[in-house]
Formats: sequence, structure tokens, C-alpha cells
Amino acid sequence: MRETKISIVVPVYNAEKELQRCVDSIFRQSFSNWELLLIDDGSRDSSSALCDRLGAQDTRVRVWHKENGGVSSARNLGICKAEGEYLFFTDSDDTLFRSRCVPVMIRVPGYPGNFISKGKSIRRGSFGVRFYISGGTDERMCG
Repeated sequence: MRETKISIVVPVYNAEKELQRCVDSIFRQSFSNWELLLIDDGSRDSSSALCDRLGAQDTRVRVWHKENGGVSSARNLGICKAEGEYLFFTDSDDTLFRSRCVPVMIRVPGYPGNFISKGKSIRRGSFGVRFYISGGTDERMCG
């Protein structure tokens, strides 16, 4: 059986002091089939360069740079670029517990109300983190 892939989207804006800790916590996840999408939202500090360094260190890390448009704009770009079957959003100043991505795999089959189609409205799961089921993107958003 093929292991499901999770796309972890992290909007980055002036996060030079927190980003490394966040990324380190993602690398420590007990679930290892993930890709990390760092979306630099026009940072004015060294976050942009840090994103590039992190992207060069591991093929699972992909980086995009864009003009500042806010966190929603950065997340939308992440949704459009994601290749995983599931999306997981976290902020650049968050530290994830080692098993944080595991509930996605456990809860999807039994609790469909906590998860929604990619490109549709947002609903919070019971873990307080937004999860999305990848199922095609809205062409108006990713055009």
C-alpha cells in the first residue's frame, strides 16, 4: 500500500527568528511522507534567503517567492503548488509536536466532517488545525 503524502504549507513573512525552529519541527515529524512548501510573502528580513537555504538542503522542501499579499494570498499559492493528497497549514512561528501530522491520516476516513475539498470553504478540524483534502484546484484561484 502506498503511503499518503501530505503537503505542509508555511506562509513566511519576516520570520527569520522563528522559521528554522518551525522547519526543524516539521523534519522531526513521525510521519515522513510530506513535502514542505515555504511561501515567502515578500519578506524584508533574511527570511527569503533562509527559505532558499532550506530548500537547497532537502528535496522535500520547495520554495516560492511572491510580492507581499498577506497570509491568505500565500496560503492560496501553496494550495495551487501542493502535490500531496492532503494539505496541512501551519504558521512560520509554530512548533509542531512530533506526531502532529499523524492525526490527518487517522481522522480522514472516520471523520469526514473535519475535512473539506481543496479550494472550498475552510472548517477547523477538532485538532485546531486546518486540513484540506486535495481534489483539484479552483482554476479562478490558481489560473
